Amino acid sequence: MRNNSSADLSTTTVTNSFDISAANPLDIYKLGVTSSSNAPIVGQPLLVYDGSTQKLPNDAISAPNGPWFYYQDTTAILGGTAIPSTTNSGTKLATNNLAYAGYINYRIDSTIPTNSKLVTLNNSFPTLDPTTGYIISFTAQLESETSRIGADKNLDGKDDRAGFSVIVIGNDKKGIELGFWSDQIWAQNDGAAEPDPTKSNTLSNTLFTQGEKVDFNTKTL
Repeated sequence: MRNNSSADLSTTTVTNSFDISAANPLDIYKLGVTSSSNAPIVGQPLLVYDGSTQKLPNDAISAPNGPWFYYQDTTAILGGTAIPSTTNSGTKLATNNLAYAGYINYRIDSTIPTNSKLVTLNNSFPTLDPTTGYIISFTAQLESETSRIGADKNLDGKDDRAGFSVIVIGNDKKGIELGFWSDQIWAQNDGAAEPDPTKSNTLSNTLFTQGEKVDFNTKTL
């Protein structure tokens, strides 16, 4: 896990889940999803968060026909701090290294306490069909983050966790997790099992380790 100092999300169309786990703030401006094929783009864009409303993503008036996102953090279980707040153009989420926090388009259904499950928060959320295709767009600013000891899971010299992550999963149950650092964006690898840095015989495992990356300045909009 990394320490996330700030990021802004102000325009978003559709995302399957938002995960922010780190220290300090992340500012969210806008988020949306568009169904598309290679060319031309088909379907209508759906705005699921508009930072200009100056409301949090889990607020009903943060986007038309909202809310589209459910907020959750681990402070009650793991301690630490997670503080979401609004800005003039979006949402800022500040956490420390003890806490995980973020927004997701599912909620916990505890109607049957012994069988809690995740259900779609908003029934109008579109199906993310990889056959048809879809585009997820958002604007975010990551001001800073710091690494936590143990983030390099396979001891290859590269940290395998990020302070700000976006996870998207299609209806075929396949997806991608992108990690954002102040100077890079990278994808999490797939695999059968995770490596354990304390067990040398697991270091060849690839699940949730750093994969493809691109240099990118995420500290500016």
